[in-house]
Amino acid sequence: MPHDEVTRIGTIFGEIIQNKSRMINLEIWNIHKNGSLVLLSTSGVPILDADGNLTGYRGVDKDITVMRKAQGDLVRSEETLNRAQAVAKIGNWSLDIATGKLEWSKESYRLFGREEGTPVTQADFVAYTHPDDREMAISAWEYAMNTRTPFFVDHRIVVEEEILWVREQGYVELDTEGKPLFWLGTVQDITHLKETELLLQETNQQLTIKSIAADEANRAKSEFLANMSHEIRTPMNGVIGMSSILLESGLSPEQREYAEIVSRSGESLLVLINDILDFSKIESGKLELEQIDFNLQQILDDINRLLAYRAHDAGLMLTYAIDPEVPVLLKGDPGRLRQVVTNLVGNALKFTQRGSVTVSAALVSDQGGVAIVKFSIVDTGIGIPASRVSALFTPFTQVDASTTRKYGGTGLGLAISKQLAELMGGEIGIVSEEGSGSTFWFTARFEKQSPKAIESKHDNRGTTSAQDTILTTATKREAHTAHILLAEDNHINQKVALHMLKTIGLTVDAVADGQQAIEALTKVKYDLVLMDCMMPVMNGYDATARIRDLNSEVLNHHIPIIAMTANAMKEDRDKCIEAGMDDYVSKPVKKDQLALVLEKWLTSAAPIENKTVEAGSY
Repeated sequence: MPHDEVTRIGTIFGEIIQNKSRMINLEIWNIHKNGSLVLLSTSGVPILDADGNLTGYRGVDKDITVMRKAQGDLVRSEETLNRAQAVAKIGNWSLDIATGKLEWSKESYRLFGREEGTPVTQADFVAYTHPDDREMAISAWEYAMNTRTPFFVDHRIVVEEEILWVREQGYVELDTEGKPLFWLGTVQDITHLKETELLLQETNQQLTIKSIAADEANRAKSEFLANMSHEIRTPMNGVIGMSSILLESGLSPEQREYAEIVSRSGESLLVLINDILDFSKIESGKLELEQIDFNLQQILDDINRLLAYRAHDAGLMLTYAIDPEVPVLLKGDPGRLRQVVTNLVGNALKFTQRGSVTVSAALVSDQGGVAIVKFSIVDTGIGIPASRVSALFTPFTQVDASTTRKYGGTGLGLAISKQLAELMGGEIGIVSEEGSGSTFWFTARFEKQSPKAIESKHDNRGTTSAQDTILTTATKREAHTAHILLAEDNHINQKVALHMLKTIGLTVDAVADGQQAIEALTKVKYDLVLMDCMMPVMNGYDATARIRDLNSEVLNHHIPIIAMTANAMKEDRDKCIEAGMDDYVSKPVKKDQLALVLEKWLTSAAPIENKTVEAGSY
């Protein structure tokens, strides 16, 4: 026996003898023969002599080591469970279905604000449930009882006027015959979880509202820009159109100079309008690229011809070169490619006072039917300080304020070029030294045209384009007999269009709205309609629908209808086509552009003669 235990037992027995206790019940630690400590339960009865004097004790020892350990483990387990339940705010409970006796764990009492150990009933449990949730909770319990299935329900409880959320889970324990004996389950405080969920819901609702508001703002901005574009393009069509008519008439040198200034100013304003619209569409993520076949050499030829006069006027040499390795028959968005190259070449011409501007195209990679092409625009201009290079592709920035005043520009061109290059799967950059010129470059990813498409083009290589067709007397006569109906409400734009069409050599009747167009088409079998979209009384979309309606009284339901409108966005073109129109020309309208579209749709298929007459001769 351990020494401490010997001392303790000696003291206990001394007290027993002194007090003449009759019974002994002790737990004593002793040493087993194997050397381990064992706990003994010692019970004894007194031994008395004939005179009733205590002479000793007779007793038995029982090894309770294992039992006491199990009891200790059980206590520790209960303590651990209680601590775990307190941390998780989960209490457990059981309900004797036969007696209605309800037992709660320590955490259940705490959760419901009851003193531990006080009797509770199922009615108490129901009474704690929030009145608005009581029917729902009872239905869940009854359903589980009737179907012998577990239940899971979240509901509110009211504890000392405080509303808490709890999550109940439980199941029915059955006897061997399948009869219900007990409800066993847990109840968890999920108030914090519900508050978090409600907060998230409110946050999501706020985000949704903000998202809707942002979408509405973007939509409103897009509509505003579209309306502004329409309102600006309508008078711009008159400015540019009338200046072109003036330039075709007999003017003195001074008058011609003034008319050219008006024309160039109008074209500059049109570029600005287009840049603002493009930037807005890119910013809102609404700019989509086309995927169509094109000839790279033709694109660069067109750009060279377009900008050659500017280079010539500035005394500069403009050249371009395509590396032999670059495939020229590609698939992508030729319009946006043309826009980026034109922006960069135009920028180079603007900032180059003497020397040259060179455009080159080189192959970066050619794998799996995809070609990555690098375009470089090299100038001998003023160059750019290294400290300003990083700001070049940022919207509304210029190298410095003096540059803006001297050369003009909004700073949108390079920003738009950067975005377009990235949309085409590439990137953009610059190598420059102040005073020594600049090299702007960008890459773009294109698909190569399929062999079948290329073969088809080769098979038709004898076909000539509209510009290359040689006019014959017969085809001229046929073109001149075409009878066009023009629907345009703006008086100035009507005069511009009439002049263009009559100088082309066509017979034209003009009306001011869609209803008048319908009435004219019921009387005359025209060859083609040029239709403005935004008109009073009846707009161009509704008028087109009436023309295409086989039940309407127009003489030709299948007449070609060409939209000629100041609505210049891609979605506007799509809307025109969806409305039943055949093609689309945006204002300001140029005569050569209009001639090509008319030539495409007039049934004679004859090229339109683009001749000049004196203003007012019609």
